[in-house]
Amino acid sequence: MATVQRYTPVSQAQQLPGVMASSSASPTAYGAGTAQALGGIGESLQYAGKELNDQQVQQQHEDNLSAVQTALASSAKEISDLHYNADTGLLHTQGINSKGITATSKKLSDEIIEKKSKMFTNDVQKNSFMKAIEPQLQSFQNTTMNHESQQTKVAAIQSSDSVAANNLDIASTAYNNFEVADNAIRMGIKSQTTKGMILGLPNETINENIKKYSDGVLAGMVKTALDQNDINGARGAVIRYGDKVDQKSINIFNESINKKALPIKSKQITDSLVGKYGLNEQPAMAELEKAFGKDPNFKSYSADLQAKFVDLRRYDNENKKKTEEATLTQMWSANTLEESKKIINNSNVTMAQKITLLERATAKFKALEKPTPDQTFWHNFERESLKGHLENIALYEKKIKDVGEITDEQQKSFNKSSAMLTDYWVFTSGGGFNPNAKPKEVLTMDEYKHLKYDKHWSDADIQEKYLTEGSE
Repeated sequence: MATVQRYTPVSQAQQLPGVMASSSASPTAYGAGTAQALGGIGESLQYAGKELNDQQVQQQHEDNLSAVQTALASSAKEISDLHYNADTGLLHTQGINSKGITATSKKLSDEIIEKKSKMFTNDVQKNSFMKAIEPQLQSFQNTTMNHESQQTKVAAIQSSDSVAANNLDIASTAYNNFEVADNAIRMGIKSQTTKGMILGLPNETINENIKKYSDGVLAGMVKTALDQNDINGARGAVIRYGDKVDQKSINIFNESINKKALPIKSKQITDSLVGKYGLNEQPAMAELEKAFGKDPNFKSYSADLQAKFVDLRRYDNENKKKTEEATLTQMWSANTLEESKKIINNSNVTMAQKITLLERATAKFKALEKPTPDQTFWHNFERESLKGHLENIALYEKKIKDVGEITDEQQKSFNKSSAMLTDYWVFTSGGGFNPNAKPKEVLTMDEYKHLKYDKHWSDADIQEKYLTEGSE
């Protein structure tokens, strides 16, 4: 819409002698400019002739004053709402949203003034209204211009910060792609320079901010690399971009890298030695000392390797125990010595375990040739009840560990299993099945050790000659 014309008087009017213009409006109601304009209405009245009497002049003056006052009040309300409305006010816009509000303020304010001007009945009213409203329009125009200028600066700063943050993320992600990282860092640094110029910062401060930004970028790159256990990638980033930060930061980055690298390298060393020597700890430790004895991290490597052997031995013992228990479970169901020997020889237990189990089975079936009542009872217990009682006790231990509820009936069952197993262990550990009896083809532990360590027989040779006799 076109800008509203600023009206000016077309002629000068002379006030009738003895007629004084008066107004009840105070100077503070609409501002000094408004009061002066209203006070001048009487001076600018133009009379058609001396046929107008004093009463008519006074009436016209009052009509003019009322029209101007009404227009000023409604205009001030609308223009104020245009700028200060909590939801739509131009002066509540922020950042980039404030761009162009000065022009918008002028356009919409002019539309309000044009609309009000059409309501006047004479030029005196129009001229007085324009003279009174002009200072307010100029005040809002100045305020809006300042707000737009400030928020435009805020928007530019926000844009620079956004560019810096986005390129920091890009560089961090592309820590091992120097082409991408180089470009991202250049753009990020440029944004810091732009921001400093907008704020009017001295060059020293801008350079310091660039260094802080570069420090943050490199920290992000190192963290991303270390999160992926890429030690070489982290070191490479520090080498390439270390000239953009101070030595203190480089030391911090290297410390983080070394801290992360130590357990990774230690695990690699441990896995290599265990893969080479298995459970044979002595030669593994000897090789570790020969290769890394002078390394400042030797103690850490040694501790990790020893801890690995502790775990491996525990796992090995647990596996042996499980394998032995599985073999025993099958043995308990055997009805003859030959059946027991087949089960033992075909099992995955160690040679030493096989010898022990064969000794036990041989003694048991030797004793059962002429069994005592106790031997018969516990033989049948092994074949029919032992597994169930062991499983019942395992359930009890699980409930205790998990703090589970135990009913009275369950407790009676657990108590019975405990008592039966206690009596069984007392019987068997006390030689209830005469453990001294054995056939010639079964080795004792001493004989086994003699063949293995003195004669240097392999386990395969020992089993072939001694442990498979009489079995299919």
